[in-house]
Amino acid sequence: MLWGLVVVLSVLLVAWQPLDDVDMLDANGPIVNLAGDWRSDGARCTVMLPEDLPNGSVLEFVSPRDSVEVSVDGQTIYAASESGAVTAVLWVPLPDGSAGKMLMITGQGNAAARLARLNAASSVGSGAALQRRLFADNFYALVFSLFALITAGFLAYVSFRSWHRKLRETTYSVGALSLFILCSGIWVLTDSPLLQFVSNDGSSVAMISVATFLFMPILFLRFLKSMLPGKCLFNILGCFFLSAMAVGLILHLTGLLSIYDSIGVYHLMILAMFLLMTIAFARQNHPQHRLIQIGCLLYFLLEVLGLWLYHLIPTSRLYAAVICFGIFALGTSCMITWFDEYLGNVGRLAQNELLQKLAFLDDLTGVLNRSAFDRDCKTIAEQSDITFVMFDINGLKSTNDTWGHVIGDQLIQSAAKLITDTFQPVGTVYRIGGDEFVAILQGASETTTAELLQTFAERMQGQTIDHAIPVRIAYGAASTREVDVTAANLLQHADQRMYARKKAMKQAEAAGIVGGHD
Repeated sequence: MLWGLVVVLSVLLVAWQPLDDVDMLDANGPIVNLAGDWRSDGARCTVMLPEDLPNGSVLEFVSPRDSVEVSVDGQTIYAASESGAVTAVLWVPLPDGSAGKMLMITGQGNAAARLARLNAASSVGSGAALQRRLFADNFYALVFSLFALITAGFLAYVSFRSWHRKLRETTYSVGALSLFILCSGIWVLTDSPLLQFVSNDGSSVAMISVATFLFMPILFLRFLKSMLPGKCLFNILGCFFLSAMAVGLILHLTGLLSIYDSIGVYHLMILAMFLLMTIAFARQNHPQHRLIQIGCLLYFLLEVLGLWLYHLIPTSRLYAAVICFGIFALGTSCMITWFDEYLGNVGRLAQNELLQKLAFLDDLTGVLNRSAFDRDCKTIAEQSDITFVMFDINGLKSTNDTWGHVIGDQLIQSAAKLITDTFQPVGTVYRIGGDEFVAILQGASETTTAELLQTFAERMQGQTIDHAIPVRIAYGAASTREVDVTAANLLQHADQRMYARKKAMKQAEAAGIVGGHD
């Protein structure tokens, strides 16, 4: 929902739509700065409006936390109750004929602070011109929030893929980094006045801003747990920030203490945390973590600068832009550091998967080996529709004795190719011994099995290797569809039938019958 507002803001940048009750004037019209002209008479702050002020002008000043009332020449034109947060500016349309008249703002709270805010930032001009200036001054927040959305979405996808690959720690760490960057984008957007283009509920926007700001260090600490040892420290800091956030929200909701009054304390806590993280990275002195150490240090320095600017010029948005840049530098350094480690982990995982795959492959033929066969047999259920086809190469020993093991290996390879070309499309082929192979067919009907065996016998006809050595392979099949065959004794039945055919083939060859493998 929040990011739908970002799209609306982008449209506003082009269309220059005004707020309700603010007249559209020339967007390039003059803006008269009232800063420095205000005077105070007790609780009242007054200023004389310019003599040449055109009709339809709008007053712009920083939204106060307490109630406020605006009047022109003694006539009230705007009144608002206590908002509780300074998160936006107010645009108050001035009545026609206000030129040269006395503008007065009164309210509860500290009158001196109100006067200081008005003398720091207040203007009158056309509604369009004021909106355009506000958008231009805070455009950085829109750009950063879009960057945060895209980056967080990419990291969330990586986290999902890591979970799918069962990389548990990577899933949690990159998920926390994704949420940290997303929260930072929400905080920057809600802390700026941009959302007042689409919402007049400044109090709710302010609460979202504070909540995301308080939650950011907790997510960042969760991410750092995967980078540094000493998880106890991160757990303690995380619980500390979580407790502080809960206490602050409870006090705010009960009315005992406004959370906006204690926001400076949270900033100091965050500064202390990043100082500790910088020291921790420095002590670890890990070359791969040097960049994130620089990011923590840079954020610490920019946070200090931002707080100094906020107290020096409280009505300026410069402090937010400085802290925004610090978050950008920190997030970028975290992503680069994590991505380097992620590539290393993926490389190691791929290498382990390759080694595991090679452990189940037969080096000579490239088919699965006996270990893979034993592994897969454990997954065969009793009720499964399974067919085993057992193969045994005829004449391997005599070939080795006569022509050597190189020719014998060639015979094994030729037999493996003949078996896989026939049965691999519908099953899995294993080499379980020197001259023994097994094909496991799942779900193959009796007709399909018979056709495969017939095809195999036809392909074997005339197959030879060097020295005109024929490729002769005995085979036997057994299926769980048979009454006396179960998954437990499937291999035994197929082996018995294979040896029966082997014996028949030898007898046929001895009798000089070429087609002994009917």
